[in-house]
Amino acid sequence: MRHRLRYRFGGQKGLIGIRSLPPNDALVFHATGGSQTITTEGVLMPFDAIFLFNGKIVRILSNLQPDSGLYNPGVAFTTLIETNAGWAAANGIKEGSSW
Repeated sequence: MRHRLRYRFGGQKGLIGIRSLPPNDALVFHATGGSQTITTEGVLMPFDAIFLFNGKIVRILSNLQPDSGLYNPGVAFTTLIETNAGWAAANGIKEGSSW
C-alpha cells in the first residue's frame, strides 16, 4: 500500500511542543521490536499513532489527546508513525494492512 505522507524523523521529543503538522506530514520513529509505551505529556495537538512491525500495521491508536497519559499498544512494533488526528481513518489505514 502506498501512502502520501512526508516523513520526518521524530527524534526523542516527537510531537512534544509541536502545535500542528501540515496535513500530510508525519513523524517516524524506529523501535527495537518490543512493546513500548508512548506518552502524550507535553503534546499540544491530537494525533493518530500507527504502529508497524516489519512493514505491517499491527495497531492504530486514533485521536490521542494532548496530556491524556501513557499508552501502550500491547503489541511489539518496529516503527511508530504519528500523524494528525483522523489521518488514518481518512486515508483508509487499517490494522493488518501492509505499509
